Amino acid sequence: MDSSQPPVLPETVVGGLTPGEIRAVTHERLRLLSWGYFITGGMGILISSFLLIYVVLFGALSMIPASEWESSSSHRAQQGEHLSDDRDPSVQNEGQAEESPSTSQNRPSSGPPPVWIFRIFAGMMLVFVLIGWTISGLTIYAGRCIRQRRNRMLILVMAGFNLMSVPFGTLLGICTFLVLQSDPGRREFGLA
Repeated sequence: MDSSQPPVLPETVVGGLTPGEIRAVTHERLRLLSWGYFITGGMGILISSFLLIYVVLFGALSMIPASEWESSSSHRAQQGEHLSDDRDPSVQNEGQAEESPSTSQNRPSSGPPPVWIFRIFAGMMLVFVLIGWTISGLTIYAGRCIRQRRNRMLILVMAGFNLMSVPFGTLLGICTFLVLQSDPGRREFGLA
């Protein structure tokens, strides 16, 4: 035996942990990360689904016929006339005499609001819902990829997206970068 080379031990101790213990800790960290991705993705789907209320609301408002808008505005005008009839007639005539054509033109029109505005808002809300569902679905898929130890790049991209979700997504993204960039994490994905 050559005295210049140290003896090779079957399991060398690194930082107080054996390679088997390091592997067990890495497996546990990856398991917890996958659960974090599942929970974050599920919560994202739930929160994005609340925007469907606005999609339905704006869609329903765009389906109201113009005659309904006009009848409600004429009803308000009739109520206004009844209120003005209760005043003193001399005061009412003075108010009419003082009103010029220029002030009557400054009144807001009582016509219906344009339908396209409601449809644009409904479309925008629907786009936000679809974006939220897509990102949340990919987050859940990233959790599945962590369990199967594949698509490391997708997991890192989704960690970057989750950094924007303060505070839980930020914590999940930072932990993902720390675990996946470590040597044991790279070995789990077959990169070291």
